[in-house]
Amino acid sequence: MKKTALFFAATLALSACSDLRQLAVITLGAPEIPAFEVDRTYDLSAEDFSGCPEGTRTIQDQSGTDRTLTVSKTATGCLLAFNEPNLILFDEDQARRGGQALEGWDISAIKSASVIIESYTVLDADGAPVDTAAWFNDLELTIDGEVILAHADLAALANGPVKKTISAALLDKIGNAFGTGAAATADVAARVEAKDSALASLPAKITLQAKIQPEVTVDVVEALAN
Repeated sequence: MKKTALFFAATLALSACSDLRQLAVITLGAPEIPAFEVDRTYDLSAEDFSGCPEGTRTIQDQSGTDRTLTVSKTATGCLLAFNEPNLILFDEDQARRGGQALEGWDISAIKSASVIIESYTVLDADGAPVDTAAWFNDLELTIDGEVILAHADLAALANGPVKKTISAALLDKIGNAFGTGAAATADVAARVEAKDSALASLPAKITLQAKIQPEVTVDVVEALAN
């Protein structure tokens, strides 16, 4: 949406209602702002997780890069923690496209941001969906230490996308990427607590997939005034 059109809409709103601030706030998401996707495969075939052997393991992702897996016992199962530092959320092309949606606007006009979890899937070595209820007690996906998806969200996803407000720090990261056109990276981690009964039959490979759509709320009056 062009600035001139937004200004015209805001002017009409002003003539129709004295509370311009309520009418001059818009939300931008798809298709103006690109979604980012997590699609990571980890090779577990070299490890035996029977009995939940605690410690760190070196496993490989789909590109053959070594990744660290931390294994620890819990009161109810075995925690497997996968860490991916500096994972690209937006590449330069995506950042430029997001910036174009806010072209000419002051980034400070972005008042809040949310992420919409559109999908989250765990796949086995054959690419078939894993019955997470049968295998796992808990799981979560974090970005820069912020929980984006928790175990309870899986049930909610069955009824449609799940929307969550994100922190100011992650909002700044998205805003900076859009403002500069530079790629945005973050530390992404996945934690799954496997049931003791599932440890002996974990798949040789596990794939974690998620599609996450950011949304930003923009104060049109402030954006156009700056």
